[in-house]
Amino acid sequence: MARMKLDKFKVERSIDRRGSLVKVISHSYVGRKVFGEIYSIFFRERSVRANHYHKLTTEWFTVIKGIVNLYLKCVKTKETKLVKLDGNEPICVRVDPLVAHALRPVTNEEAILIAYSNKEYDPDNADTYRYEVIKEEVT
Repeated sequence: MARMKLDKFKVERSIDRRGSLVKVISHSYVGRKVFGEIYSIFFRERSVRANHYHKLTTEWFTVIKGIVNLYLKCVKTKETKLVKLDGNEPICVRVDPLVAHALRPVTNEEAILIAYSNKEYDPDNADTYRYEVIKEEVT
């Protein structure tokens, strides 16, 4: 009889003044080079996340708790869009390369976002370019 295989691994968690980000799964966990990664963001009160764009990376965002505004701006055309992501009526939004994006909770209630990126983040070769889509509120 075959034995059941069970793999456990510690997931990466980054915490800063805006909240935290937990890498749920990435190609390094599953052994596939083309997987990318799935991560979650836990927002602190009205904190701004992202405010950047990618040249190669595509991301998909879904809010599972709370309400978060997703601000988008095309780097080339300067076209802007605002998408409300509501955990009570979840949708998934794809953000293509060269579309700058920023996320901010609508209320001071806890908000949680799940995201998929087709490219795993590598701090030594980051495909992340700072771009102010919205102003951060200074407290």
